[in-house]
Amino acid sequence: MKAAIITIGAIMIAMALIIGPIYGALVTIVVDVTPPVITYKYINDGGTYSAMGSVAGITSGVPTVQCHDDESGIASAVYVIEGVTYNGVWDTGYKHWYWDDIRITAQGTYLYKLTVTNNAGLQTIDSGTFTIYPPLQGLWYVDEVEVTSGKVFYYTTLPLTIIFKFQKTYGKVDADISAHVKVTGTVEETVAATYLGSSEWSVSYTFTKGGLYNIELVATDGTASVIMSSMGFQFPGEEWAWDTRWLACGSMFVIGAAVIGYGVLGGKRGWTHAS
Repeated sequence: MKAAIITIGAIMIAMALIIGPIYGALVTIVVDVTPPVITYKYINDGGTYSAMGSVAGITSGVPTVQCHDDESGIASAVYVIEGVTYNGVWDTGYKHWYWDDIRITAQGTYLYKLTVTNNAGLQTIDSGTFTIYPPLQGLWYVDEVEVTSGKVFYYTTLPLTIIFKFQKTYGKVDADISAHVKVTGTVEETVAATYLGSSEWSVSYTFTKGGLYNIELVATDGTASVIMSSMGFQFPGEEWAWDTRWLACGSMFVIGAAVIGYGVLGGKRGWTHAS
């Protein structure tokens, strides 16, 4: 009996040594029949953007995509824009795919296709078109001096010809842009600018009458505009002009001095008081 028990124990140990490694080598199989789910994408069908990607001086965004696959996980995210392939990079911090190599600034409509693939080879595809509309930006100059809204110029000789120039720094193609100078005050007139090429427009205007002129400089692409307004030109002028703040202070000083003087003289003459 004792020998039989020992034999049974030995057999069980042997089976454990044989079967144990077999169980330890079992492989987990995941059957994934569900494609990835896209929860967010920067590029949308029909969307309009000032630029695509990181562009200096322009408010635009780097394309990103958030997606998940609960069964097998995401293997890749790829954009194809106008035939050019861009492979997404996984950001472990923000938990999204991003494309810092996509940089598009040229005006136009673009065809895109986004393909997200999971580790089972299943794909989710999003496609469509987006439009790049670069908002107009630029600088206005008066006789090659950059101007800002509210600047005042004084001149003492007539007639005087002044060159107004607009220089585009960013925006739609030059053919879509126009510029003009609006003169009001002593003379009222609007003069269209002449295109010089290389994103520059110019107006040559001759002042022949003395007086105050208000100048409005306008460049537009039909939607966005760059406007410099409330510029003043004085003919004939002074060598300098009162700043409105100093004018107000000067007025207060004069009035204050008059009140004090009246008070002193009134004190000497005696005040009458009605009770």
